[in-house]
Amino acid sequence: MKWLFVFVVIIVLLLVFSLFLGEEKTVGFYNNEEKMVEIKARLAETEKDIRKGLMGEKSLGEKEGMLFIYKESKERGFWMKNTFIYLDIIFLDENKHILNIVKNAEPCYSDSCPDYLSLGKCLYVIEARGGFVDQYDITRKTKITF
Repeated sequence: MKWLFVFVVIIVLLLVFSLFLGEEKTVGFYNNEEKMVEIKARLAETEKDIRKGLMGEKSLGEKEGMLFIYKESKERGFWMKNTFIYLDIIFLDENKHILNIVKNAEPCYSDSCPDYLSLGKCLYVIEARGGFVDQYDITRKTKITF
């Protein structure tokens, strides 16, 4: 009976812990049909998650990131207020084609942070650690899957 109780407690703790981790998607980056890299991206789909983004994060792994999924395509702007790490920002249209890439967007701690723009109607945005785009030769021609 004691082992059953321990088992149930462990399952409940795992379920609760998974709620705080959030859902992830695997995002693949391909140049000329060759996979360059794959990352695990936390999803930001709700208004709350989208507003928060990676604010407050102190680090981001080499193959980690965040994938923002919007309900409608439109021009978008991102800023780095209260973000502590440099980020590469990749703006995508509804067909997952790259519209714009911002490299090494700087952390900002004031109320007058610059906006980084999509330069077109955007439905998805990927954030990865600064330097990711150059390290894996990500360009506007790179194909992205998720």
